[in-house]
Amino acid sequence: MEKSSFEDLKAALEGIEDFDCHGIHSTEEISSAEKKLGVSLPGSFKRYLEKLGNAAFGHVEYLGLTNSQDFSEAGFPNFVWFNLRKRMQDDFPDHLIIFRSISNEIFLCLDTSKRLDDEDCVITVWNNLDKLAERELDMGFNRFFIEDIEEYIDLMQ
Repeated sequence: MEKSSFEDLKAALEGIEDFDCHGIHSTEEISSAEKKLGVSLPGSFKRYLEKLGNAAFGHVEYLGLTNSQDFSEAGFPNFVWFNLRKRMQDDFPDHLIIFRSISNEIFLCLDTSKRLDDEDCVITVWNNLDKLAERELDMGFNRFFIEDIEEYIDLMQ
């Protein structure tokens, strides 16, 4: 499996003019999020939260942490708030962590029960209309994020 570093991610981001993020978050904030969700997040996603917080480019939005640690009131794009809400409303699986919602119909998720290694876990594509996992991607968060950014840049050229 090919690894993608945070440096690769930073390099990819330099090509996007309309990129927006709202980082930086401490280890304590991330640990609080893990505790609230009852999961251990992969290292790649933790670094994303530490360095970027949450991110948006064009019509693409990646959930993350916001300035509110009151997860019951944090609102979108706080991934803890969104995942807790989906668990309550839709009986969403606890081991899946949504990091991107596409029209509230498709969720891109970290499957915390299926680790690729210490740094990453499998990404699951969840069909929220049919309430099922459509497929699994054998790549970690950084690589997925970088490929999404590169696809966006290609479309904008």
